[in-house]
Amino acid sequence: MIEYDGYYYHKDKLDKDNIKAKKFVELGYRVFAIREPGLLETENATNILMKEDSKAEINSSITLLLQKLGVSNFSTIDCERDYIQISNQYIDSKTETNHDEVVRLEWD
Repeated sequence: MIEYDGYYYHKDKLDKDNIKAKKFVELGYRVFAIREPGLLETENATNILMKEDSKAEINSSITLLLQKLGVSNFSTIDCERDYIQISNQYIDSKTETNHDEVVRLEWD
């Protein structure tokens, strides 16, 4: 499971983030968390802590994530250039069937 944690929504939710990551690990998932500047690492996850809030930092964080996943054959990451493709994949993923136990996890 890959999660992008924004500062605004996650600044006071480290305990909930730790619990959620632990539940995913118990279900057999690997958890990766890209976390915006100012957020601490979550337990039970491979954390990528952003150093600054910029598009370049997002691109390098995604590149690092792909490397941690063992993906070696990807082109240069450019979220601004690829925004439409990324958005379309996000919309498509909303229609996929989810595992019941994952759907029941608390997300707020």
